[in-house]
Amino acid sequence: MIGLAAEDLVPDPGDWLARLRRDFPHWAFMYDPLASVWVAVRGRARIEVARNPEQLHVLMQSKGERS
Repeated sequence: MIGLAAEDLVPDPGDWLARLRRDFPHWAFMYDPLASVWVAVRGRARIEVARNPEQLHVLMQSKGERS
């Protein structure tokens, strides 16, 4: 892990996807490792995007989604 900064370390996607899906059951969640982006989708028109899973979780809570 020499040469990696703390912000370069990606949390385990499986654990975070399970948490997001549990906390926000009416949303679909995806992680794109090539683009390093986390995405939440609900229906055809609602999409939220964040750079990390913590940011996405906070964003979902701030929008008044159930947690």
